[in-house]
Amino acid sequence: MPKKKAAQTFNSKASAAPIPLEAPVKNMWVPSMRKRRDNSNMPDALLPLFPLSLVLFPRTGLPLHIFEERYKLMINESLEGSREFGVVLALEKGIASIGCTARIDRVTKTYDDGRLDIETTGHRRFEIAELHENRPFFTGDVSFFDDDFSPEPVPEALVHKAIAGYFAMRSLKVGEDLPEPRLNDPQLSFQLAQAVTDIHVRQTILMSRLEADRIKRTLAQMQIQNLASDGARGAVVIKPFEVAAPAGAAAHGPAHPDSVAPIAPVNGTAAHPV
Repeated sequence: MPKKKAAQTFNSKASAAPIPLEAPVKNMWVPSMRKRRDNSNMPDALLPLFPLSLVLFPRTGLPLHIFEERYKLMINESLEGSREFGVVLALEKGIASIGCTARIDRVTKTYDDGRLDIETTGHRRFEIAELHENRPFFTGDVSFFDDDFSPEPVPEALVHKAIAGYFAMRSLKVGEDLPEPRLNDPQLSFQLAQAVTDIHVRQTILMSRLEADRIKRTLAQMQIQNLASDGARGAVVIKPFEVAAPAGAAAHGPAHPDSVAPIAPVNGTAAHPV
């Protein structure tokens, strides 16, 4: 009889330290594994997991079209119990071990065959300790985390430049669907990181536990994207943002739920058409 494989765990401190800007994205993935116990009742400790080819940030919108049976089941259970589900990046060898929960704001449309259009908002970050595969969809034992304490505030000049970069991206054709950022978000980096298109950079930003680190990464990536923007419009010079204050500024309203660009169907879902 083959030996039973021990449950795979992940060090929660692995992403606590700042990650060098030049470092490649950390390839943290959870391989598929089977458990002998029956999880059919899905205890509250287990978080339903939704692998997608995208990275969701806290307090940002994500519209979804649900069409595969297993995810219809998952979303209906989430609706009935007013529960969150976890959005995780689908990788070639598995799924990322760090993701963000989503809360369903509303069902915008239902179809005769059970398909659903929903609007969701990212809520809190989590790390998967153990993956379960006994239900039609993945569930996981997870731990939730927030930022590490940092006595040093993010330099205002850096914040202002990142805000300016975001609005510069919105002025380009490639960023015309970006939502108005909520500038009073205490973790402003997640609002501004909506402009980042590189999926691996987005995952690194989600993993980071320091606001200054996320702001630096977001600004650096926006500058790269700005230079690579379409020739018809040309790149926009990122100047210091002189109108809005940094994180303590007045709100500009919630992120528009239809701001996410359409994606190819993955595991029975697709982003809501814009």
